[in-house]
Amino acid sequence: MIFSEFSTKALDYALAFAEPFGARIILAHIVEPAVYPENYMVVPPALDDMNQDLVEAGRKRLEDLSRARIGERVPGEIVVRLGRPHSEICEIASIKDVDLIILATHGYTCLKHVLLGSTAERVVRHAPCPVLTVREQGHEFVEQS
Repeated sequence: MIFSEFSTKALDYALAFAEPFGARIILAHIVEPAVYPENYMVVPPALDDMNQDLVEAGRKRLEDLSRARIGERVPGEIVVRLGRPHSEICEIASIKDVDLIILATHGYTCLKHVLLGSTAERVVRHAPCPVLTVREQGHEFVEQS
């Protein structure tokens, strides 16, 4: 989810975990590279420029989000990369010695999940640390008396 309202909900969870401990939050945005035909030996310059524009736009949006939502509450860091989201997230977590990954997920099931895949599922399977997923479409729980 690219800067969705729901992804900010995941950030709220991260802040709730980080604030009591003064922990650092790393905001990461991964840009999937534009696809080009396999018979190209190099990436066409127009696609490379587009990818770099997306990376820079992602960096700007994360800076704005960090300033607006995190501010001075806890230390923050921004990482923007070009690549496959699940592998980049896991690599960032490993390199930065992350204790917990918190990420939003659509919560797709059945056919939609099979067709679209799940970045969250792949991160859960390959992450070097625990992962907390925050579902977009949660179920409401009713307290029973």
